[in-house]
Amino acid sequence: MAQGNNSIKKVLIVAFALCIVCSVIVSTAAVALRPMQQLNQELDRKTNILNVAKLYEPGMDVEEVFNEEITARVVDLDTGEYSEEFDPDTYDSFEGCE
Repeated sequence: MAQGNNSIKKVLIVAFALCIVCSVIVSTAAVALRPMQQLNQELDRKTNILNVAKLYEPGMDVEEVFNEEITARVVDLDTGEYSEEFDPDTYDSFEGCE
């Protein structure tokens, strides 16, 4: 007696194929959306900084206001003074940590 489409082998093959297809779709979406996620994270960080500085207003151009009003500076924690030794745009505080 033939079981047709209800055999265990066919069910497992279809389930496995479906898992592979869905995995490829999700992986592709994650890779394709990564740049947008990074931009949104940066925008959120800038929005939070503007909020703390009480410069944020809903509907404003966050990038423009951030670039006009906020200046990145490096502070020497030992003296509390601004340091010109490092470039704040490229400084990595975790560099050299192991």
